Amino acid sequence: MRLTRFILLTALTAAPCYAQTTAYQSADGLSSVYIQNAKSNLTYNVSDTKFDIGFLHEPPDVAVNCAAHQRTHPLIGGIDVTGKPSSDVITQFFQSGNAPPAIGASGSLGTNQLLRKPLQCQGPADHARFDAFLTTVSFTGSTFKTIPNATTTTATTQHFYAFSVLPTYDIYLNAPGANLLLGLAAGVNRTNNVGNLKNADLTTTTSTTTKGTTSVAVTQQQTVYQGTYTTAIGAPLYSDFVVIPNAVPWLSFDAFMRSNLAPANRFAEGGLGLFLAQPGKPEQVLGGLSLGWKDGSRTIAVVGGWTF
Repeated sequence: MRLTRFILLTALTAAPCYAQTTAYQSADGLSSVYIQNAKSNLTYNVSDTKFDIGFLHEPPDVAVNCAAHQRTHPLIGGIDVTGKPSSDVITQFFQSGNAPPAIGASGSLGTNQLLRKPLQCQGPADHARFDAFLTTVSFTGSTFKTIPNATTTTATTQHFYAFSVLPTYDIYLNAPGANLLLGLAAGVNRTNNVGNLKNADLTTTTSTTTKGTTSVAVTQQQTVYQGTYTTAIGAPLYSDFVVIPNAVPWLSFDAFMRSNLAPANRFAEGGLGLFLAQPGKPEQVLGGLSLGWKDGSRTIAVVGGWTF
């Protein structure tokens, strides 16, 4: 049954897709790219077993007085819902870490035209085609069970509520021979170390019946996380450097970095991604694959999505 579910989810991501927001993801679903051009989206990250449904509104440029170097700074904003079902087999295939099922939501608000001119005012010497600054506030809830060590027979139920406040800046540039899409995000979040704990099965006896010389025991098995469980406040820092060659405008190369600068649960991850997108529209990604290294361990992300 687990293998069947893995095959179905892989097929879902490999199916023909139309576009995607925040496509440039690492295996844990993190990104610093949120450009979307007023589209709704559905994203699924096979490696992180997380789906994402959202809408980000970015108003088009309006007529301005170019001679006065006027900028309008229109507001952009959106909402987002995420979910993470349980899928042990997928985790084993793609990465060494693990995480429990979760559900969450987020909201974003910001503006654009910070460093670049409106498109109708740009000349041959201008390279910044689009830029935006927005702050995303998200909340996620999950419930799971932990045990401190292998000798413990009683599991503790943990209710974890995570939050994240993540200011982000994105800019899309024309460069000789290629276009560049750059993203930088830094903020604060609440995290735990469940991804570093060992995934285990705990078997407990619920009742025992004896008839003559025969004893029958009824047992219950549950998935738990083994180790010392902790929570902490983190300082996330993410970046993406996406190159779209003019010769192959449907292909994007992403050099990414993900990290937590706080002492608790500190980590650093870097890697490279390869994505397919609509020509000239790097934010509308059909799907992609990225390979990373997180504190010496391999991570792989397989991502696909739709825009509607």
